[in-house]
Amino acid sequence: MSSLLVCEFKKLKRNSILKYTVLAAFLFPIPLSLLALHANMSFDKLKMFVFVFGFYLLMPIFLGLILATLVFEERDNNTLKNILTIPISKKSLLLAKIIATLIIGVIFAVVSLIFPIILDVVRGNIDLGQFFTTLGIGLIIGVMVTVADLPLLIVVLKMKKNYLMSFVVSLSYTILSFVISLQYNRFPLPLSVVFKWSLPHISSGTMSASITRLFFSTPSCIGILCIVGFLSYYVAVKLFESEEE
Repeated sequence: MSSLLVCEFKKLKRNSILKYTVLAAFLFPIPLSLLALHANMSFDKLKMFVFVFGFYLLMPIFLGLILATLVFEERDNNTLKNILTIPISKKSLLLAKIIATLIIGVIFAVVSLIFPIILDVVRGNIDLGQFFTTLGIGLIIGVMVTVADLPLLIVVLKMKKNYLMSFVVSLSYTILSFVISLQYNRFPLPLSVVFKWSLPHISSGTMSASITRLFFSTPSCIGILCIVGFLSYYVAVKLFESEEE
């Protein structure tokens, strides 16, 4: 599996999408952090902005592009047949792509939080406990968002090298999830489930009972994500195995 993961990251390196993903994760919080510094905004508010716009808007779109790159790279270069002669099962190959995307999701989460955390450490507004708590929540949400994005893998496998449509679907899925997340409902779209689970953990203010009843509990969120992850992987494997090599 480790060799497969190395191969997957080499594909991304050739395509430069990994570099742009990390760069976007690092650059996005900088203007927000500078604005927070200028307006003397609290770390909690800055953290909220980074989580909401970075984790629930930018991250899902980039992860969708990464999934598309990992799948289309083999089709573009006709390397799938050569890879399977090792031999390697398509299940293992697909699992390596998912794990690689998961690792990148975690990297995105950590990098997105580095600059805001450093800024508030310098300002003296954050202690060691807040540092580890924020980083821990970021890692958990990074994993959850990646799993919530896995249904896009099914779409990618049906697109047949269509990068543009993959981007459009990824963008549409992200925007739809974000809009649903802001509504007073409990519609279980994976990304909105993660958002409504995480809101009490990333916000510092008190919320009314009418709002908190819309949140998903930890068992509910984990259960939904487990079902989404399993079904996405199962359907993706069936599609992947049915393709001609």
